[in-house]
Amino acid sequence: MRIDVPAINNEGIVDCFSVQCMRFENGNGNCLVTGVVGNAIAEMVQVALSVIKSNYILLKIDKKIINEFDFHVHFTNGSIYKDGTSAGLGIFMSVMYSCLDENMRKYVEGKNILATGEIDLYGNVLEVGGMKEKFSIFKERQYDYFLVPKLTDLVIDDDRIIKVENVLDFIQILKKLK
Repeated sequence: MRIDVPAINNEGIVDCFSVQCMRFENGNGNCLVTGVVGNAIAEMVQVALSVIKSNYILLKIDKKIINEFDFHVHFTNGSIYKDGTSAGLGIFMSVMYSCLDENMRKYVEGKNILATGEIDLYGNVLEVGGMKEKFSIFKERQYDYFLVPKLTDLVIDDDRIIKVENVLDFIQILKKLK
């Protein structure tokens, strides 16, 4: 699975970067963040991890992964400065993917997903701006799915757009990615 996040610069130009996550045994739940990122992105990584750690049972994650693994979250495309809370949903999806067992990974294996939306500590996906521009890059680059906040001004009839209200519905979200 590949998770990309759209970014809009000050001139209104839209580009994308990937969010990659790996987990490592013999750790204790720490997280390393790399790539050209600002404070808002780094904070979204911490929010995503907090949501996952506090809801591991609901999200069907082995407690051992939460307590005995470290995570490395990397943001690609160094030419794009990344600093916005709208990357939260993509970050959550990438970290969650690294926590999944093989039975759950089958739902998203080989999928290219674009995701945008801020998340809060309760897992709510909050509305973000620039949806028209972000939708245009979704179409242009032919992603398989576009995950967006449920509360969005984007009104497009496309089965590949999945509106997400709360990331704690992760299992149901995965099952929509056929």
